[in-house]
Parts: sequence; C-alpha cells; structure tokens
Amino acid sequence: MLFVTLLLTCCTNSSKTMDADHVKTLNVDLQKKADPFEELFSKAEIIPLETTDSCLLVYMEKVFPIGDSYYIYDFWLQRLLQFGRDGKFKQRIGKPGNGPGEYLSMYDCCIDSVGNEINYIGIFGKIWQYDLAGNFKKSYDLPTRPHYYSAEIVDDNHICTWTCLAKDEDCILVIDEHTGDSINGGWNDDRVFNHQMEHPFYRYDGKCYYSIGLRPEVYEVTTTGLQHAYTWNFGRDNIKQERLDYYLSIENDTERNNTIIDDIGTSSLPFILKRQKQNNTYCYIALQRNTAMRPQLTHVFYNKQADKSIVFDNLSGDCPLFYPLYFGDEYMLSDVILDYKESYKSVLSEEDYQKLMAMSEDDNPCLIKLYFKK
Repeated sequence: MLFVTLLLTCCTNSSKTMDADHVKTLNVDLQKKADPFEELFSKAEIIPLETTDSCLLVYMEKVFPIGDSYYIYDFWLQRLLQFGRDGKFKQRIGKPGNGPGEYLSMYDCCIDSVGNEINYIGIFGKIWQYDLAGNFKKSYDLPTRPHYYSAEIVDDNHICTWTCLAKDEDCILVIDEHTGDSINGGWNDDRVFNHQMEHPFYRYDGKCYYSIGLRPEVYEVTTTGLQHAYTWNFGRDNIKQERLDYYLSIENDTERNNTIIDDIGTSSLPFILKRQKQNNTYCYIALQRNTAMRPQLTHVFYNKQADKSIVFDNLSGDCPLFYPLYFGDEYMLSDVILDYKESYKSVLSEEDYQKLMAMSEDDNPCLIKLYFKK
C-alpha cells in the first residue's frame, strides 16, 4: 500500500463559539503543529491478530470492542470476524451465500451491543441480523433504491441508511427495524459531493451523527430528521465556497468528480473531511490530503472542555497514525502500518516493539491501542 510520509506535528489553541442558532462552532488552526503523543496519550500497546486461513483480514474498516472480544469488520473481504482481547481468533459471524441464515453481500456493518444485534447491510437493499454469538436472527428488505452504502444504529428500534443519490432525492433513510419501512429521510446535495463520503455515520453517547466530505457541518440523525450538531471552522484553511460553486458549475458528473479528485491536496481543495468521531473529551476529524491507498492525513482532536485543538500528522517523529477503527472514552484503536514498523519504537514499550518487529507482511494486520490521558 502507498503511504505518503506525514509532516511534523503539534498542538494549538482554539475557542468554541456559538452561532446565531446556538450550534457549536469548533475553531481550529491547522497551521500550528507539534508532537502530540505525550499530550494525548498515556501509553500505546499493540494487539497482533492471529493469522490462519480461516481468519485472514485485508482492510479493517471498523472494530467493535464488546465484552471479551473485538468484532472486526473487513470492508474488502465483506466479513465480520470475532477475536479475543488477546488477538486469538474466535469465529466468523455468518457466511456468504443464498441459504438460510446466509448473507449475499455486506457493504457495511453496525452493531447494537445493548440489543445483542449485529446488522449487515447489503448494497442492493437488505439487512441481515445476527446476535453477538453469531446466531442468525432475521433478515428484511429495505425500500427499493439503486444501492445502499452504509448504516448505523439510531435507537433501539431504528437504523439509518446512506445512499449516494442526486440532489432531488433523500440520501438518508431512517428505517423501522420491525417492518423495514422508512419513517423519515433527509439530506439533499450534489451526487458527486455525496460520493466523497461513502461511510458518513458515527455513534456517540447513544446518538447517531452524520457528516460529508466537502461540508463542515455535522448533524445528529433522529427519527424526526437531521439536527445540526456542530460545525468545523478551519479559518483561512476552510474549503472555499467559491470552489464548491465552481465544481457545481461542471455539468458532467464524471468531469466534476475527476476535477475534485485531481484537486485534493492542492490550494484549491487542501483536504476532504473524513472519519469523524467523538468521545466525552474530544471531537475528532481526519483531514485526507490525497487519494493514495494510505492517504496523507491530518488528525484534529478538539478538546470540548478545554477549548483546545491538538493538530498533527504523525504520532511521534515519523510514526504514522491511520484512521481510527474505534474511538472510545478510554482508548482508541487503529492499525499498524507495517511498512513503517521501525518508527513505532518511539511510542511502544520494548516488549511490544519486539513483538511488532517479529511480524511479517504475511501476518494479519496488527491493532495499536492508544490510551487517552485522564
């Protein structure tokens, strides 16, 4: 996988303000950077994942720590695997096929640990449900749409789904899990803009949030619609509205998309907004600065209590950090980039560093667990 060496890192001061509608504005200066590790984290450890033919992973999209297990969703292989907290493989949840209890596709996965419910969403409009032990519960059809890209839990009885559609159609549907019917919908924007964020949801404190790659606003998804939750403000580094207007003036969708892709990382479009998360202390966003397989990222941790932003590209020195796979109050999880494993020496104990150095490129991916400072 390609990876662009990231820049030096740092922390900055910022202030929280309210707009006229009392929506939080998170003000961040992206220009001031330094080494963030000691300010954000108390320690780091690695979790090598067992490697056998039955539990191979290629591209981890999400990790769900539940009980004594990690449930790991692989986007490319369309599978959910259960590992112990020690990295030992336990089981695969469900299997592909057209038989009883089997699923035909898995374009996204969301888990309600309280309700003991795993949801697989098929790209052509079906939900398959399993319990945390891997037993099949039920399946149901979704309203007819050309495709479904993503889903997330709204509450005990509802999930929301995401479809990349034209601006005259609702991209988000709120679905009643008992009937499979849509009870509400929302979000209308340019289709190419929408396509920049195929997995736009995250969940925090019992609520579901939505964001998109070219817009700074973040919304809460409810059964009655979208509610504006907060807005990112990067000052002089904001994506300029006039540039977005220029993209919208390009009539051909393919040309418009190619222009956006070519612009990412330039002065015209310095980044797209990706993989937003939140815990009790921080609002988090990854700013993606190119389109490589392992893209160049700028990480922003906005401290909600201290009105302070920590902005960085690397964990420490040239030690990289990829997208968060899990973002909790105690710790976050990401995956180790094995091409740069020597650089993790600055953040790992000697014991964990030696474990990492013993890994080969044929091994399953390795998780890095970063504990937040209290």
